[in-house]
Amino acid sequence: MKRAVIFFCVISMFSFTGNVMFSQELFPEKYEGCNMERFVVENDSVSVRVKSRSVNEILAANWDQDIIDSIRGILTLQILVNPGGYSCLLSVRNDTNMALERLNLKTLIDDNLEWDRTAESVSAIFAIRFYGREVELKRLGLSGEKGFHVLSPP
Repeated sequence: MKRAVIFFCVISMFSFTGNVMFSQELFPEKYEGCNMERFVVENDSVSVRVKSRSVNEILAANWDQDIIDSIRGILTLQILVNPGGYSCLLSVRNDTNMALERLNLKTLIDDNLEWDRTAESVSAIFAIRFYGREVELKRLGLSGEKGFHVLSPP
């Protein structure tokens, strides 16, 4: 019964056609400026790969040392990747001890995260867990059957 309720909630939150999503931000903190006309959500496998520096490397290179030393918790990012390989941060769930304004995520992701070219726009989802001086990054997929789940590394 619990699984049926979760499935119903996921289906009612999103407008799916297969794994194509129309204008849906997944997380509570939403950003503007992304072309959300039509995009594919990664569901069972990684479909677009980061071209150069990873999300972790970009954040580490651009955050002040006091943020790096003190951030704790989980950030979950929904990033739209257009066919040209450019990023657009669409939505975030912030379960950290830092205010989003201080993290400057929109600018850092949009200006620095590059991807391999893709045939269509893709929504990539990352969960980043900060604890002590350790960082754990997971790539997530989303499907009606499994909900959010960890994708295997490419």
